[in-house]
Amino acid sequence: MTCAAIISKTGANLALNSAFRIPHSAIRISAMRPMILALALLLAPTAHAATFGDQTPYGTSFAIRDVVGAIAASPSQSGVCDSITGYFKFNLDSCKARCALYTISGNDTVLLANGVSEERWFAANALFTWQGFAFTGPKPVVVEGATYFIAAFGDTAGSGTAGLPRIGVNTGAGPVISKNSNYESGFPTPLNPTSSTVNFKMSAYVTYTPTPATAPRRRIVSRP
Repeated sequence: MTCAAIISKTGANLALNSAFRIPHSAIRISAMRPMILALALLLAPTAHAATFGDQTPYGTSFAIRDVVGAIAASPSQSGVCDSITGYFKFNLDSCKARCALYTISGNDTVLLANGVSEERWFAANALFTWQGFAFTGPKPVVVEGATYFIAAFGDTAGSGTAGLPRIGVNTGAGPVISKNSNYESGFPTPLNPTSSTVNFKMSAYVTYTPTPATAPRRRIVSRP
């Protein structure tokens, strides 16, 4: 083979290799991609449940049969509410109860959007126990630092008249605000409490999922 032919064939091979050659930087980025994705997942903010309200199990009872009892509390973060938990007992007969969240609007205390929990029924029980009330369907949203009222409301189940649903309270820095209202009519809104002089603390708190802060997106620049 002549020198010219060898040179021509060699040039063609070099051109072919050049056409199909993958840059080293692309190979490095492709190899690192799983590591980058794993690191991003590791560093992604994870929302953990938080609470606001009073988790102290007070032993003095406050009757909530056809009475709304509520206490003020504020979340330390914004988020979506999952449930309200209260320290209840149900004397003499089976009872039913709900919980709710109120917010302040102007001069009124009104129900927060989607702020009424599920209704639960309970057998007679003279002992205090923690009971949770979930928000079903769309859930209420709370804002960091805003004031909300955690409310409890109950009645005797069925047509009985002896039952008396109660929630735990204790004298303290309250106050617990209350309003007489027919349970079957639902939580009144605005609340317009008939009493705010009962200077009690109340065993009730909200469990919520904080809204994760949105981290600024960073552009990854590759270098050859």
